[in-house]
Amino acid sequence: MEVEETVALDLNVIQDLNVGNVETMTEDITEAPENTINILVIDDDPESKRRISLALRSAEIRTLSASDCYRGLSKLDYEKTSMVILSDTLPNIARICAKISSIASIPIILTGTDKSDVAWARAVSLGADAYLRKPVGKKEIAARVKAIIRRYKSE
Repeated sequence: MEVEETVALDLNVIQDLNVGNVETMTEDITEAPENTINILVIDDDPESKRRISLALRSAEIRTLSASDCYRGLSKLDYEKTSMVILSDTLPNIARICAKISSIASIPIILTGTDKSDVAWARAVSLGADAYLRKPVGKKEIAARVKAIIRRYKSE
């Protein structure tokens, strides 16, 4: 019961802030087993967010999603998250990466459409563990997520 009360309190705060559609946020709030991998996907492109989430779910990886950084960061407060996947098109991406790193010691993957080596270098300089070019293949994203999570767990 205590968890339900905390979630309800958090949702009331979000409603007070007039963040948006709280119903869509509550779909993802479920108790998961301790060893479950939870990936938070933050992307302002609904189709890209849907593709990434479907690819991970088909690999039996639980996903949470948000369409902007504010909603995504609020989910980090009440969901046990194993990794964050961010679109590099989100505003203030450098500050977002820094904020995620200050909240939790979890890996970050940036996604984008830039094909150059500069995009990868920029992602790493922002604190990301990887850069994946969109559209990302189902098997590639699942394999990379699992490999990075495995590396973080062994450290």
